[in-house]
Amino acid sequence: MTKQYKPTFEEFKKFAEGHTVVPIFRKILADGLTPVSAFTKLQGGSWNFLFESVVGGEKVGRYSFLGSSPFLRFIAKGTKVVLERYSKDKQINTEEVETSDPLALLQKYIAKYSAPHVQGLPRFCGGAVVMLVTILCVMWKNYPIFRRMTVDYQTWPLDFMITW
Repeated sequence: MTKQYKPTFEEFKKFAEGHTVVPIFRKILADGLTPVSAFTKLQGGSWNFLFESVVGGEKVGRYSFLGSSPFLRFIAKGTKVVLERYSKDKQINTEEVETSDPLALLQKYIAKYSAPHVQGLPRFCGGAVVMLVTILCVMWKNYPIFRRMTVDYQTWPLDFMITW
């Protein structure tokens, strides 16, 4: 199997003209590698993630999304937002911001980046990856068994990793 990276350099230059981020990838044969074992090999920092895309219920995995070492972490609790920026030399620069709408602020940060759809990749190949606690908080209120629980959404943090 070839170790050719995609897109080609010429395609990369063309994509870079209209976008701030261009995904680069190569396909690898992973017969003996599960998503979890790949995840354990990839971990290279304090923050990592593994998401599975499944087709047909729980029968067939279509894509595995693995990420490590985001360049920005966006943590919101109530009206307070903490931005942790990670530099290449592994330094963390922290900034605190007050906002009445943390998700609008997150959208403002995400809007700075645009990536083209590169043939051979799924539509999602980077962006804001939310931690499971946030998803569960929102989902719980929709299930009868959890409706009687009192959850103060101002005290549950929204925690996103921004990665491409």
